[in-house]
Amino acid sequence: MNLHDSPENQSIIPLSTPHLTGHEYDALQRTPPTQWPALVTQFEETLSQTVGAAGCLATHSGTAALELALRTLGVGTDDRVVCPTLTFSATANAITNCGATPIFVGSEPTTWALDPDALETLLKTHAKRPKAIIVVDLYGMPARWHDLQALAERFGVPLVADAAESLGSSLNGRACGTLGLLNAVSFNQNKIITASGGGAMLTNDAQLLAKARVIANQGRQTEAPYEQLTDGGNYRLNPVTASVATQQLQVLPQWVAQRRAIFADYQKTLSHLAGIKFQPEYPGAYANRWLTTLTIDPKQAYSRRDQTAQALKKAGIETRPVFWSLHRQQAYRDCMYIGDSLADQLAQTGLCLPSGSNLTSEQRHQVVTALWRLHSCPNRSELQEFDTLLLS
Repeated sequence: MNLHDSPENQSIIPLSTPHLTGHEYDALQRTPPTQWPALVTQFEETLSQTVGAAGCLATHSGTAALELALRTLGVGTDDRVVCPTLTFSATANAITNCGATPIFVGSEPTTWALDPDALETLLKTHAKRPKAIIVVDLYGMPARWHDLQALAERFGVPLVADAAESLGSSLNGRACGTLGLLNAVSFNQNKIITASGGGAMLTNDAQLLAKARVIANQGRQTEAPYEQLTDGGNYRLNPVTASVATQQLQVLPQWVAQRRAIFADYQKTLSHLAGIKFQPEYPGAYANRWLTTLTIDPKQAYSRRDQTAQALKKAGIETRPVFWSLHRQQAYRDCMYIGDSLADQLAQTGLCLPSGSNLTSEQRHQVVTALWRLHSCPNRSELQEFDTLLLS
């Protein structure tokens, strides 16, 4: 493969695209429109059973689920909510949509997620307690939940899980999406399980679930449709999307297994290259490997991260840089940050590779070949080693 071939002459190898079974609309077609609301209930029950949560409320997006979780906990104007700096901006947007202010916390090397040590420093040194702590399972890797849960209990601050990227992941056998007091998941187009959109809030707390249902229904009681109990909004998922998501849940284990196999293939064939390291998986964690993510050390590698991404783009291979630190961005530059420089380092050196469960072996081969050509010396011994790895 010539890395300088024009993209117009090749098919694009995508980062992560919807992987459909062909049966997504079967239930919808069998159900009379008058009974469509039952499809949402069916989805909520199926998702609850899948992850082992007591209750579920389907929402129109993962961001809506996260915002609903915060509003259910009473987050509002003048409140502060802890948020990892290394995450997609939707996590922080859910906070500001409630009128609250994010406090950003740095990453730790085991998971790249929220650093418990930095969080402890924040909780010890600031008199005003945050209203909640959002924990993100970054790229599907479970955060250090045991340490974070201990801190949350010690300081009396509830944990909210942003599990938008970690459906199908687990920690010591317990599913991500159940590790927080309230949990948000996503079914956006690029996620492992997709309905082109949609999300859900999961919890084992019946009282909080009942409160969330009122808020999600414009602040009204279902039994008395025009009795207003509180302010609210329209957070609910539509039946068509719910039907698609229900069918997708049937293949969650297979799709996770395929993404983990893709990660294992990348790790086996690329770990030999100087300066390349993959997001680690610590003991007890089972990551869905939503996106295979690696770092490229500019001091050791033959090609820097941005140069690598540009070369892969020319070869028709889609990649993404790791999320930018939110506390560095214009919208949140005035917010407090607690942590070291690791999040910035990951943001500057991290790269996400094509990882969809429908990625073919030929496409993976093209990605690996391109990276070897960019990051290895063009000598016979290394090329022979590369061929051996691909055939093993």
